[in-house]
Amino acid sequence: MDISVITTVYNSERYIKECIESVQQQILPQNVTFEHVIVDDGSTDDTENLIRQLQKKYPNINYLKYGKLGRAKALNRAVDNSKGKYIANLDSDDLFLPNKLYLQYEFMEKHEECDLLCTESTTFNDKIPLNNTEELTYKIVDYKLLKKNIVNHSSVLFKKQELLNIGKYDETRTSQIDLELWLRYLYHGLTICRLDAILTGKRVHANQSFERGNRLRYLTGSAKVKLKYIVKMKKYGYIPAVGFRFFGGMLPESFRAKFRN
Repeated sequence: MDISVITTVYNSERYIKECIESVQQQILPQNVTFEHVIVDDGSTDDTENLIRQLQKKYPNINYLKYGKLGRAKALNRAVDNSKGKYIANLDSDDLFLPNKLYLQYEFMEKHEECDLLCTESTTFNDKIPLNNTEELTYKIVDYKLLKKNIVNHSSVLFKKQELLNIGKYDETRTSQIDLELWLRYLYHGLTICRLDAILTGKRVHANQSFERGNRLRYLTGSAKVKLKYIVKMKKYGYIPAVGFRFFGGMLPESFRAKFRN
């Protein structure tokens, strides 16, 4: 198996069909095989029924339902059940653009030094323009990640073995699970690359915890994990930037949008 796409779901009936269809509609050569491993983290809505129906249409879906595990454990169950050389994550409310996996796969096969490859993303509410691109310029993601997280979890393609080598997702965490992993990659000297191409759609909606009044908790957790790795990697010059991001994040969204880069 070449690629395993992993998705964790919890009461995801509203968006899961679009998510799955965006995986199944990937433009890939016939010799590149892929699967979609979906771990249900204890859904109580119609998520299971919707996935079961799609599983009849798409036999490469591996649906696994557990009781409530928590996000990190659910992600690791998906990794444990994956068969691919590479693992791509897709959150249940996000979308892949049609050539996302192909361009990432081709890049990873040609750049053995890259351990994790992310892409640029576009945010959307209900509809996303599915424009293809053949742009393959890229950048190395360096310690500036300690200032701002530019790695969208739904855009990543991992080398599975390297992910296993550093311990997968940290199951002790309940927030900033992805950011902690990216910083751990840097700490272990692994290479993160970022394609200069929009290949992932990040859905913005009212049910996301960051916009549900948990802003302070989110910003505090982000600052803590950044400071932890600043100390571990002795990159103390990034401390002021963490403070700036924290206090800036407390400003109203209408104000922050004017200065977002």
